[in-house]
Amino acid sequence: METDVKLQESLMRRVRAAVLDRGMVGGLSVAIVIAAVAWIGGRLQEEILGHAAVESLVLALFIGAAVANTTDLIVGRTAGIRFASAQILHSAIALLGVTVTYQRVSAAGGHLIVAAILIVIGVLIVGTLVGLTLGLARRLSLLVSVGLAICGNSAVAAAGSALRAAPSEIALAIGLSAVLGLAQIVVLPLLTEVGGMDHVAYGVVVGLSAYAVPHALAAGFAVSPLAGEVATTVKLLRVLCLGPVIGAVAFVDGGGQVKDIRSHVRRALPWFVAAFLVLAAVSSMGAFPDAVVEFARQVSRLAFIVAMAGVGLEVDLRRVRVVGPRVLATIVITSALLLGSAVLVATSIPLDGFTP
Repeated sequence: METDVKLQESLMRRVRAAVLDRGMVGGLSVAIVIAAVAWIGGRLQEEILGHAAVESLVLALFIGAAVANTTDLIVGRTAGIRFASAQILHSAIALLGVTVTYQRVSAAGGHLIVAAILIVIGVLIVGTLVGLTLGLARRLSLLVSVGLAICGNSAVAAAGSALRAAPSEIALAIGLSAVLGLAQIVVLPLLTEVGGMDHVAYGVVVGLSAYAVPHALAAGFAVSPLAGEVATTVKLLRVLCLGPVIGAVAFVDGGGQVKDIRSHVRRALPWFVAAFLVLAAVSSMGAFPDAVVEFARQVSRLAFIVAMAGVGLEVDLRRVRVVGPRVLATIVITSALLLGSAVLVATSIPLDGFTP
């Protein structure tokens, strides 16, 4: 009898392992296929339009959400989907550190570095308060604010993981903010024509206000190579705030839920944020050849696309429809204040680090 029971238990364990494996492989396969479609969509846009009007990362998110809410492909595949939206996402964030150097941002000059840090802090505070005032949950308000303050989708993804936000919250912050990024590429270049702003000041405005790095590149180089270089450098000032901000946000959000010092430290500094900071430091010492940096950039980008496909596959659109308008209002109000602050900085402080 005992032998039969043991055999049954062994069989059940094998069945559970097989189901888990199918769920892992199946879910990850769905995410990879969606990511491939999104990547192809992005490349087609670049070939036809000269740039990607909708980033592959955002396309992956939208396609994943559509698949999750209109088909039954996610049934029995949650293990692989979760792996894509968590472990792959964390690895992508860590790899970003290889592409960043502290020396590159030092060219901006002391005044601008301080101004950029103050703007990041201001957007985090004001954006969160605006979201709370409009009735958003604290974590969703933080997600939106972190994305606007630092580096867009990557920052939202990192904050969402550190805060253990719901997939629908991450999707809201990324999906609706993507609309802002598209608008910036079209609207920001008008500052040089309507506002008569020189290219250095314009690059500073773009770097301080653009939603994500691709938007800063597109809006900057659309005006001139100088504006593009300035915009990229200033944008990196905000990107370097990723680690400290995610750690601080996770620390504050943990509050009374954290039971001991070790768990508090883990929440405040997730491994992928620590890896980002360490890799950025190593990169700053010139340890990585250009080929390695470019390889890390491409791998990180592809990993982000797969991760966003996973996030999209976990989205419940019913929740998105309920709170979407309030998220959009938070984004618009905070972005307007951010742009105003960026223009004020660019026109009122010495830009010693840049020369036409």
